[in-house]
Amino acid sequence: DIGGDCRYWPPGAWMLHCFGAEYLEERLDYCRQYRTRLDVHGLGITAIEVLCSTALSSYLSGTGAAAGAHGAPWAQLMEAWQKYRETVGLWWEMIYSVFSEGGDFGPIHTWFTLNDAPEQTIRMLDNLHQALCACIGCSDPSSGRTLRVLVELTHSSSVMELQEACALLEEAEVLRAEEILRQTPLKIAEEDEAGLDEEEEREEPPRALASAVASRAPSSKAAPLQRAADAKRWAEKLAMLTAAFREGRPAPDDKKTSSDASAGSANLVAAPGG
Repeated sequence: DIGGDCRYWPPGAWMLHCFGAEYLEERLDYCRQYRTRLDVHGLGITAIEVLCSTALSSYLSGTGAAAGAHGAPWAQLMEAWQKYRETVGLWWEMIYSVFSEGGDFGPIHTWFTLNDAPEQTIRMLDNLHQALCACIGCSDPSSGRTLRVLVELTHSSSVMELQEACALLEEAEVLRAEEILRQTPLKIAEEDEAGLDEEEEREEPPRALASAVASRAPSSKAAPLQRAADAKRWAEKLAMLTAAFREGRPAPDDKKTSSDASAGSANLVAAPGG
């Protein structure tokens, strides 16, 4: 039976829906992703959505990161996301209209099968992954780690767990903080009681900063649901930070960003059979 929001389905969910369980079982990576990583994939798509949705409007208006010196990879990402969003959005509308109006779902199911929705999803995700990897190549280390996590969360062959994703995102935030400190050497010099010279200050940010950031990391001993919630919160927060820095906007306030991310998190509903 169909269920959940198809905009966040991995290819395996579409394979099961269109062609059945035996078809899916023959495709090991997609079967494993469907059986064990539905929420991980949905989280990754949600994070990509957070990253791209605001930036897309800037791209379409000819401003933002895609118009900068390294604009080509980001333009590639915006175009890949726009294609994905419009396609799966149309599919969702088709499904919703049938269930909301009490119509016959048979013709819709046949349409998805004839148009090979699973293969379309695979191609669109491949385009997103290629674009994200291209953006990694022209990004700072902090943003690059965030983008890498987005690829891992949504790739059918990935085995990255949420705890590993959180660790990478924490590294990304520390790197971002270090970069901010490097850009304000005079402030560091004024506040540094140890009297380090400028080069040392640039190379070794205060340990207290790393400790403060690390202290906010999701605990590896937390319950699985809590770890998942923490992972989603950090992915969304850092994606928003990435978008802000890529577009040259001020970074969102830490407390406000954390609060907004928690309040605005999407409720991911399991895919068929999930």
